[in-house]
Amino acid sequence: AADIAYFAEDLCVAAEDIKAMEAEAADGLSACFFCVDTKEILYAKNIHGQVYPASTTKIMTALLLLEQGDLEAQATVSKTAITLNDSGATTAKLKEGDILTLRQLLYALMTVSANDAANVIAEKIGGSIEGFVGMMNERAAALGATNTHFVNPHGLHHEDHYTTAYDLYLIFQEVIKYDAFLEVIRVPSYETTYMSADGREVSAS
Repeated sequence: AADIAYFAEDLCVAAEDIKAMEAEAADGLSACFFCVDTKEILYAKNIHGQVYPASTTKIMTALLLLEQGDLEAQATVSKTAITLNDSGATTAKLKEGDILTLRQLLYALMTVSANDAANVIAEKIGGSIEGFVGMMNERAAALGATNTHFVNPHGLHHEDHYTTAYDLYLIFQEVIKYDAFLEVIRVPSYETTYMSADGREVSAS
């Protein structure tokens, strides 16, 4: 008989709370600690309960960038990408017409949690922010993250933008397959130079 590859054979799976270890998670809405080598679940609390993901949304944005994009490809910042409704949103201070590579945008996304960078990535990969959000939801479903629904690529609050601790694990499990992602989350800071709309070099960190 042919070998059958089961969907969850390489995943940690839990249907209920587990406390095989002590964890300071009493104040958290949900939490999980998995040993990815042994597929052992050490702690699980409300891991299938829907919560607002905030900037952990950017993990999915990074995954689609790495799956669909060329890190050396250039993207031009649009007015739409830098228009954010939340006045307190963290940004990379990008300006309309700035030109950056997807690699630079990935670093801005993950090191400073730049919401404007997330939008630029979305427009480059998905053709539009709305198109990219559709891709996010399709990819989440394909990964088995069926309790997740995205409405933007950055995680600024929206009542219809939600996930679960377990679904975030599924997404993270996929993105760590990429060396570029592992590199970017390991660096304490990042300095780069890109081209502004008027042709000047802009240094950023």
